[in-house]
Amino acid sequence: MPMRTTKAPDRRAIIEQAGELFYNRGTYLVGMAELVKALNLTRVAFYGLFKGKEELIVEYLKARDEAVRRQLEDVVAGKSHGTEAIFAIFDSLHRKTTSDRFRGCAFLAATIENPQSEAIRHVAVAHKDYLKQLFARLLNCSAAQDPRPLQLLVLYDGVLAGSVFRPDGSAARSARATVEAIFSAHGDASADDSMPQREKRA
Repeated sequence: MPMRTTKAPDRRAIIEQAGELFYNRGTYLVGMAELVKALNLTRVAFYGLFKGKEELIVEYLKARDEAVRRQLEDVVAGKSHGTEAIFAIFDSLHRKTTSDRFRGCAFLAATIENPQSEAIRHVAVAHKDYLKQLFARLLNCSAAQDPRPLQLLVLYDGVLAGSVFRPDGSAARSARATVEAIFSAHGDASADDSMPQREKRA
């Protein structure tokens, strides 16, 4: 009689499935019992893939970081000017934060829920640093010498936080108007040209 074989769990699929659970329910509230049940794994199988829940959270955040980076690089691709690309980022943020699936910033939430985890904090900080460096690249400036990349990151994070309480898009619209003011204050003549006509009339 042939031996019965069991298919090895797909690590990437498990990270994706766990990510949905973590983002919707929170990394802290989802305990190991609920986690292994939702993933349809035994504890032995789980610990064969991950050292523990912390490592799974870290892998979930790394996967989310990669996805956000790809999405933002697609958003800014082909834009003729850095300011146009930055306005496009805030437009995409408006769409994201008004979605029924939006639950806030996954990186901020995971860091707050796991304050003792340096590994989780490291991934979150790296993601935010990428965003700041992206803004610096689009503005062709140094993030260490020019205040605008950090200002834009603060606005970006503010939209993510504020939209949890105001999912009507008002936070993103307000941030976009502030972005225009930042560019105007720095004498960026192309800032107004980057805005759609409907935004100029608003």
